[in-house]
Amino acid sequence: MRRIECKGAPRDLGIEQGLAFAREIGDWCAAQGLRPQRFRLPLLRRLAGGAVLGAGVGRETLRHYPHAVECATGIARASRTSLDALMEDVVATAYAAPGHPLTQPAAACAAPGVGAGRALDATQPWVARRTVPEVGFASVEVVLPWLPGGVVGVNAEGLAVAVAAPAAPPRHVGLRAAPA
Repeated sequence: MRRIECKGAPRDLGIEQGLAFAREIGDWCAAQGLRPQRFRLPLLRRLAGGAVLGAGVGRETLRHYPHAVECATGIARASRTSLDALMEDVVATAYAAPGHPLTQPAAACAAPGVGAGRALDATQPWVARRTVPEVGFASVEVVLPWLPGGVVGVNAEGLAVAVAAPAAPPRHVGLRAAPA
């Protein structure tokens, strides 16, 4: 597994990650059928579109996870990819189904005697990332090169997290507001 250490403000963390894995991020965009190189400056308008700051998952991502959006902006800028594409994947990751490669580490953590590391899908380009934000709470996480958040990790205070499958499928997945 490759390793990286990122330090600084959220956007700086993303820039370091984007620079280190620009080729992998470009390859991933191409494999997803996305435009690997951005054709305009990254805008968050699509995420917050609508009458009043948008609605749906995009708006909630901006409201509740501003550091993740800042980190994703840094990744997009440094890897010369589309912020829209990265954020679509962040949202899709939040709704990963049971058995999806991103939810396997969490399932392994819940099982006795199995470590999360052994549950990682070997076909994915996992990265061990040490993050040292300027505000403290350093952490070690397992990430994919294009995601600002880890799928499993622990911070310096001992708080551990892992991506888990939702109990029920969402009504709407995507950055645009759900139809009324």
